[in-house]
Amino acid sequence: MKKKITLAIMGVAVIIFIIWRYWHFLQINEEVNNMKNHIIQLTNSSFFKNHIERAQAQYDNKTDTISLNLKLKDTYDELTIVQQFILLEYYQKQLKYYLRNNGSTSQIIHSRVQLFANTTTDNYLLINEIPEGNLFRSESVFYHNDKKRYTTNRFKQFRDKHLANLPEETFEKKVLVYATSFFRTLTQSGRTYRPEIDSQIILDTVCKKFNITQEEYSKIYQKYLLGMLDA
Repeated sequence: MKKKITLAIMGVAVIIFIIWRYWHFLQINEEVNNMKNHIIQLTNSSFFKNHIERAQAQYDNKTDTISLNLKLKDTYDELTIVQQFILLEYYQKQLKYYLRNNGSTSQIIHSRVQLFANTTTDNYLLINEIPEGNLFRSESVFYHNDKKRYTTNRFKQFRDKHLANLPEETFEKKVLVYATSFFRTLTQSGRTYRPEIDSQIILDTVCKKFNITQEEYSKIYQKYLLGMLDA
């Protein structure tokens, strides 16, 4: 009798596991389809359309990797290494931001990102890793024709120098400096950063202090990035 009960319990457990796996598969599949649709919108946005012609996205569940394939316009080759890095880094960050704020599972949000890009003559690769699931410590490495050319740490140094050189009296700089300072205070310089919670807290606080909308803050940040593209 006990043996029959044990077998019955095991059978139910197996059925539950199969149902869960199938539900998980459907959920991931839906999120991947949503991601592919978002990629089209992202590529056609004003920030990227001058340099990115088209893009495709795939997700490998076995390796937990998002692969992006971008066909770049040849104008991309004319950018400096820093400018090339900024465009591809911001592209993958915008994708991660979308996934994080649209109910995606933590599995996809914390996935490794491989961004393959090419122009008529050159090949580019950006690999983004998230150590121990900590998005703040996310590290990207940029390759040009199979040679390592740039990293996130080098970019942070460049970004901080660029922000310091902006005119003190500008409204945009006041917003950016406050946002950066508040982020460091709230997250202990990123050590306790919880993007699903802290990002909205920071955004709401900055917008309330400067009486701006989230869209206006986004435009300020993009203008800041575009300024670095011109630097």
